Amino acid sequence: METLVNKFKGKRVLVTGHTGFKGGWFSLWMSHWGANVLGYSIDVPTKPSFFDATQLATRIDDRRGDIRSLEDMQKVFSEFKPELVFHFAAQPMVLESYHNPLSTFSTNVMGTANVLECVRNSPDVKLTMVVTSDKCYENHEKSEGYREGDPLGGHDPYSASKAATEIVAQAWFNSFFKHLNTRMGYCTVRAGNVFGGGDWGQYRLIPDFVRAVTNNHVLKMRHPKNVRPWQHVLNCLWGYILLASHLMDEPEKFSGHWNFGPRTSDHLTAGEVIQSLQETWGKGQWEVEPQQNNQLKETTLLALNWDKAAQNLGWQPVWDLQQGIEKTVEWYNTFLEDPKNIMTISQHHLDTFLKAVQ
Repeated sequence: METLVNKFKGKRVLVTGHTGFKGGWFSLWMSHWGANVLGYSIDVPTKPSFFDATQLATRIDDRRGDIRSLEDMQKVFSEFKPELVFHFAAQPMVLESYHNPLSTFSTNVMGTANVLECVRNSPDVKLTMVVTSDKCYENHEKSEGYREGDPLGGHDPYSASKAATEIVAQAWFNSFFKHLNTRMGYCTVRAGNVFGGGDWGQYRLIPDFVRAVTNNHVLKMRHPKNVRPWQHVLNCLWGYILLASHLMDEPEKFSGHWNFGPRTSDHLTAGEVIQSLQETWGKGQWEVEPQQNNQLKETTLLALNWDKAAQNLGWQPVWDLQQGIEKTVEWYNTFLEDPKNIMTISQHHLDTFLKAVQ
C-alpha cells in the first residue's frame, strides 16, 4: 500500500466535480494520501453536502467554474498544470434530464469535450480519467451484466448523454491521445449505483430514505422492484485508484474502458435495499408512489460485468452491500447527532476500508 500511496503523494491532481458526492470522497482520499488537489466545480450541488459537512475546502484548492466554458477551463489548466486529471463533473440525475435535457447534454457532453481539449494542450498531464455511468449501455435487461465492449445507447436523456460522453471521449482518445500513449494513460470508468455517507442527491434512493427518516416522513418509492448494481462509494473509488496506478505504470496496456460493479449477490431490488436500511438503522417507513407520468421510464434491470477489472487489475469489491449500508448509517447518524466529528468518521471509514484491502 505504501508504494501505491507514493504514486499519488505530491502529484498535482485536478478533480472536476469535487463538490459532488463521488468527487468529494475521491478528493478527500487524494488529499489523505498527500496529493496536491485542485477541485473545480460550478457550485455545491446539494444542501447539505459531503463537501460542506467535511469542510473539504480547508484541505484542497477549491475553485468555482463551469466546465462548459472552455476559456475558464484553459485558465485552470494553464495555472495549475495538472499531472493527473479525474473528470467527475456532470449532471447526474435521470429525472433532471427529463426536465432539462439540453442542459444535461451541454454539461455532460460538451463539458467533457472541453476538459479533454484542455488535456490535449497540456503536456504535463500523465493520466486522464473520465467518469461516466453504467447507464451508458444500450439496455436490454441483461441479467449477466454489460461488458465494456457492449453497444452504447440510452432511452432517456441522461443515459443518452452518458453514451455520448463515452463517444466523445473515444474520439479524443483515438484522434489525439493514442500517439501520446508513452506519456499519458486515458480511460473511461463505468460504475453502478453508488451509495455512501454524504450523498444528498435528489431522487436517489438512500438519500431520500435519510431525508424521510430525518423528517419523520414515509418514503415514497417509485420503483421498489427495480434491480440495480448497488455498491459503496469506496469500492468504486478503489477501482478508479487501482486503475490509475496501472495507467501511470503502463499507459498503453491499461488505457480504455472499465466497469466497476458489485458482486452478483448485491444486485438487489430497491425494496430489498430499503429493508436492509430499515433493519440496520431501526427506523424508517416506505410505500409505493403512484406513477404520475408514464413518460418518465426507468429500466427494470441494470447489471454490470466487471471481469476485466478483476482479471487485469486484481480489483474486487472490498465491502459487501450490508457492510456498506452499516457504514452509511453510521455516517449519517454522526452527521445528525455529532456533526463536528463528520471528518473524523469519514477518515475512519477510509482507513478501515484501506486496512480491509491489505
